[in-house]
Amino acid sequence: MLRVGILGGGQLARLLCLAAHSIGFSSAVYAAEEFCPAKNVSQYYQGEFNDNARLNEFLANVDVVTIENENFSADFLGIIEAKNKLLPKSNSFIVFQDRLTEKKLFNQLNIPTNQFYPVDSYTTLQDAANQLGYPFVLKQRKLGYDGRGQYVIRGEKDITNFKDKQELFFIAEEWINYDREVSIVAARNTLGEISYYDICENRHENGILKKTQVRKADPMFPVATELVKKAMMHLNYVGVMTIEFFQVNQQLLANEVAPRVHNSGHWTMHGALTSQFENHIRAITGLALGSTDTVANVSMYNCIGGMPELGEVMKLPGAYNCDYLKTPRANRKLGHITLVDNDSTRFKNSEANLTELIKAAEVVDL
Repeated sequence: MLRVGILGGGQLARLLCLAAHSIGFSSAVYAAEEFCPAKNVSQYYQGEFNDNARLNEFLANVDVVTIENENFSADFLGIIEAKNKLLPKSNSFIVFQDRLTEKKLFNQLNIPTNQFYPVDSYTTLQDAANQLGYPFVLKQRKLGYDGRGQYVIRGEKDITNFKDKQELFFIAEEWINYDREVSIVAARNTLGEISYYDICENRHENGILKKTQVRKADPMFPVATELVKKAMMHLNYVGVMTIEFFQVNQQLLANEVAPRVHNSGHWTMHGALTSQFENHIRAITGLALGSTDTVANVSMYNCIGGMPELGEVMKLPGAYNCDYLKTPRANRKLGHITLVDNDSTRFKNSEANLTELIKAAEVVDL
């Protein structure tokens, strides 16, 4: 039986393991934490990522390795890749874990994006302000997620907050007055076949994704698919990739790439014929990709800081609850709920009711 190895043990690893099992594969997870969402659904190897003995034990017992986040060091990824087991390849993780190299790749591939400037000192921060004008966004080049490590710079006063910093490792980005935020989720297998899911329209609050609405036959679908295809082909990418965009009029501006399964694709678990998790497993194990067709009206809601009362959620037609079994805390994604329904009126009523249930349970630091 083929065994899929996953680096990292969070909710994405958990859902990848379950997808692997549904196909008939076994799974193993390598993570540093004693307890994590993937632990009870997989063979679990607990160890630090510099523990070569433990890591080699893990690698000896898996056939292919993938990741649930892109924030591993290049040296570490090289160790995995040297054993010819890592998919996607390390080049994708190395490019996309740094916002500056990511933006440079967009320019290289003629993927439209907003203006940006590297910021490594207070002087270069002032230069970026002069070039971009106010407001603009200052982002950590690495490790920022869910709005962490991001600052809106509205004037000179905000810049002075960074005056005493010895070193800065940021990217300054042009402020975009966008019409909407969208993402495209795609999968490419080892045979070079590419499949695309319908465009997702996303709503964020405080930098955290709150809701994804699937848009079948969206007019921007051909544009989005062509842009994600450029990135996949250039990198000889294998697996699921997501690009998030700002839409301004009829143009898509690439914001960032996830070289992995992505939160805005969680709706595919119940709203598409094949989930993003199953297609990622299919892609890295050399199987044909499953159909990405959307089955009905679909929306997905993240549960932040608290899960709504399960009994009330399950009363809603077409509601699917996914609890990550994580310890509750403010601003933490604890699970998601997907609504799937062909009846448009009933779907809208369920959305309104679900929104209230989630809001009542939510714990977010403002």
